[in-house]
Amino acid sequence: MSFRWKLSAALLLTALLAVGATYWLTTTGVRERFASFRLEQRHFEVESLVPFLAGYWRDNGTWAGLDIYFQLVSYVRRGTEVFHRPVLDRIMVIDAEYQVVGCAEKTQLGQCVMDDPEIREIIEYYGVPVVVDGIQVATVIPLDIANLTPLERDFLRSIQRAVLVGGAAALVAAALLAVLLAAQLSRPLKRLILAT
Repeated sequence: MSFRWKLSAALLLTALLAVGATYWLTTTGVRERFASFRLEQRHFEVESLVPFLAGYWRDNGTWAGLDIYFQLVSYVRRGTEVFHRPVLDRIMVIDAEYQVVGCAEKTQLGQCVMDDPEIREIIEYYGVPVVVDGIQVATVIPLDIANLTPLERDFLRSIQRAVLVGGAAALVAAALLAVLLAAQLSRPLKRLILAT
């Protein structure tokens, strides 16, 4: 293999490693920042429900009838697609005795989650207490923190696609420059070798 091709291959390999590392670092960084953004948004959603729930308890003195709010559905149109989901689909309300009093999954209503380690961990880290007249009457927690909505999934895919296209364009440009640079460097060396 001639010096020109060895030099071209070395430059191309360097460019490939640089583009690959950039792609990995970019997508990993975006994914981590997006996950923390989503977690912050979920916490904000949960906190924004607390005044409503405190008012509900103050007005009724019980959680009976709260489940009707978990049946409300929102519709989001994106292009020709229409997504619908319950407004409170990723929220759970747990009373002071750890009974589920509000949840989009009807099978969970009325269940005691005191001994559920997963729910206990979510309560500990993400739970927001509902306090009425100095007494904690419930805790609101986010559910399915890791599950992405279709819009969130599309957003992450579009970021990955954009980084991939940018990386591919940079790699093609680097390959062309590698060949040109190798040709320019190898000509004088070839003449020098032939002269000796």
